[in-house]
Amino acid sequence: MANRIVARESDRVHDGRVAGRLEKERIFNLTTDLDGRLREFAVERGWSVAATIRYFVEHGLNDAEAVRTASANIVRFAPGDDAVLGHVGPESAVAMHELAVGVAFWRKRAWPADFGNVDYQEWGRQNPHGSFTLGWWHDIQLPRLQEWIATRGATHVDLTARFLEHAATLSAAWEEACVPHLDEDISTVTWVEVKAFPAEVALIKPTKTSSPVFASKFCHFLLPRIFPVVDNEGLGNRWRTYGDYFKCVQDEWRSTAPDARTDLITELTRLVEAEGERVFAGFPMVNKIVELRLIGRHQRATGRA
Repeated sequence: MANRIVARESDRVHDGRVAGRLEKERIFNLTTDLDGRLREFAVERGWSVAATIRYFVEHGLNDAEAVRTASANIVRFAPGDDAVLGHVGPESAVAMHELAVGVAFWRKRAWPADFGNVDYQEWGRQNPHGSFTLGWWHDIQLPRLQEWIATRGATHVDLTARFLEHAATLSAAWEEACVPHLDEDISTVTWVEVKAFPAEVALIKPTKTSSPVFASKFCHFLLPRIFPVVDNEGLGNRWRTYGDYFKCVQDEWRSTAPDARTDLITELTRLVEAEGERVFAGFPMVNKIVELRLIGRHQRATGRA
C-alpha cells in the first residue's frame, strides 16, 4: 500500500514537471536544451531569466564572444536572489505582455521616450517642498498642468485664485501627509496616510463630477513615487475618485508575483536606460509599471491593441 502511495505521489510530481515544461515551451517556445542553457547562463551571470532571454535573442545562443562581453547595463541581481530563477511562468508572461502593449501605446504618442526619467530629475530640482508660492505656481506648476491637459474646463484666473486661497492649507497638508513619506513609494504607504494632500489639491479645481485627473497630476509632479497619475487617453479613467485609482495601483502591484515584478522592473529599466541615462533614483518605478500595464490592458479590452 505504501509503495502504491509513493508511486502515485511520484507520478503527480512527474506530471507536474511535465505540465510546467510544456507551459514554458508554449509561452516561450523553449526546447529542453534551450531551457537548461538559459537557466545555467542566468545563474552564472546573476541575471533574471527575462534579461537572459532578451540577451540571447540579441546575441544568439552560440556567440561565445558576446557571452564574455555581455552588456553591463542589463539589470543584475545578487547571487542567490530567488528572483534570478524561473521567470517563465504564465503570470510573468501575461504581465510582460501587458507592459509591452502599454509601451507600444505610449510610444505612438508625443510622450517622453524615456518614460519621463529626465523630467523626474528636473521636477525633483523644482520641488518647492511645501513652500507653495505664487511665483512657483505661475512659473512651474500651472504651465506644467496646462501642458498635461489638467486645466481643461477652468480658466487660469480662477485656478490661480483658488490656489492662493488654499496655499496655506496646502502647505500644512504637505507637512502632514507627504513629509513623513518622502523616501517611500506607493507600495509602502496607505491611502489614509497620504490622502490629506490630494484632498486639498482637489479644491483648487472643483469639478461637476468627481474626477481624479487634476489632483493626480498635481501630486504626481511633486511626489511621483507616491502618487500615480491618471491619464484619460491611455487608461480610460474609470475611477470615480483618486483614492479609488490609488488603491487600484496598490492592489495591482501587491497581486503581482515577486518573479513577475522583477521581470517588469528589469524590462522597464532596460527601456529607460536605452534612451541614454541611468534610471533616476526618484523614478516612480512601481507607479509607471502599473500605469503601463493598465494602459496595455485597457487598449486590448477596447480592441485598440
